[in-house]
Amino acid sequence: MKKLVLVLLALLCATPTMAVVDFDLYGDIHLGMWWDQRERWYEDTVEININGNDTSVVLGADSLPVYQNSWVPHGKFGFKIKGDRITGCVEMGLKKNVYDATLSGATGMKYLKREAIFFYMRKWFGQIQFSDMFSLLLGQDYAVVNHLISEQAFYDKNSLTNLGCTYTGRSPMIRADLGGELSTSVNLKGQLAIIKPDTVIIGFRGNELESEVETKAPKVEAGAEFNLESGIFGLRAKGACGFQRFYSLLRTDPSIPKDSIRVPINCFVLSGDAGFKIGPVYLDGTFSLSQNPGAYSIAVGNRWEWRGSGTDPKTRDIYLPYYQVILDDQTGEVIGYELRNATMVQYAGVIKVKPTDFLYFEAGYGFQTVTHTYNEFQNLWSDRDAGYFQATVTLFETFNLTPEIGFFRWGDEYRKGGRFRYLGLGANFEF
Repeated sequence: MKKLVLVLLALLCATPTMAVVDFDLYGDIHLGMWWDQRERWYEDTVEININGNDTSVVLGADSLPVYQNSWVPHGKFGFKIKGDRITGCVEMGLKKNVYDATLSGATGMKYLKREAIFFYMRKWFGQIQFSDMFSLLLGQDYAVVNHLISEQAFYDKNSLTNLGCTYTGRSPMIRADLGGELSTSVNLKGQLAIIKPDTVIIGFRGNELESEVETKAPKVEAGAEFNLESGIFGLRAKGACGFQRFYSLLRTDPSIPKDSIRVPINCFVLSGDAGFKIGPVYLDGTFSLSQNPGAYSIAVGNRWEWRGSGTDPKTRDIYLPYYQVILDDQTGEVIGYELRNATMVQYAGVIKVKPTDFLYFEAGYGFQTVTHTYNEFQNLWSDRDAGYFQATVTLFETFNLTPEIGFFRWGDEYRKGGRFRYLGLGANFEF
């Protein structure tokens, strides 16, 4: 609420009393109805009840699949204020966080999760247009490093998010926008943003030690985008990069001053996307390389995994840096530590065919791989991919339906992997 009040006051103070101001209300509501099946391929022992008897079962490559269905509401609503030089926006969101899952095929065995539908703040900002080629934004908006080229409808419009399409979310920032229309068909824009940093506590492997986090500088992102439209032909390209550094303060010995064991944690991302269209056919692709993405606010978790019990801790934070503690072979005492970084590569491709204004088809595929140096002899790895096919039918100008089928797959060094297949329908209403 404080953020909302500050934005409104700033806009009212900055807008001249007699200036013409436009107020626009907008929003959309998305409802998904999905049926899915998932299987896991790694071995795991669980206790289940079969015909009244408790039995230990090893679930492996031929483990029992989970069948489930779900309905998922998702949406946003907000208002925009626009004057001669001042633009402002406040936007709220509605989402469902998790859903129930049950195991079919073994009586009495269930995996249950709580459901939570809640409202949250998506965007709040004020923007001043100093000239046709320069503006300054203050508030919370989309970061520069975002490449959502997909319209995947599954769940809450998953859009291959960080399963090929890099997404760093919405964050408080100060952002400068440069450029604009160079001609009627060419647009060139650049962005430079100072963003609120994201940090995590860096863990240890090999000993129970403590660490703290210290930040001295914000996250910085920059990018440029080019667009060309000429008749039935279109071309666009975007490149972006981001960097963040924070410090991990080790507490291996309370008698040692923190500053003597300050370790810098460097996180970066290099990303880009490009696309072109010829008539009704659109092709888009994106690629990114990042270090320590889990500490950079890249939402790399895969909600569709079925982790089960006994998940090895080495795979839970595979996206994060960590310390490998070195112990003395004789005494077992700590004699040193090594910082291990995570590296992630992901890419995605989407093709869309739009024969009419009321119907289009889209297919997409995304892939993500993470490597993590566990020790001098072994690298942890984790691969994920996803694909889908959909047809979107516009029944009215503000209402459309999207039947869709797709899959998710994952595998890593320890849990071996799993598969998730789904079928469903997304309905979207805009106003």
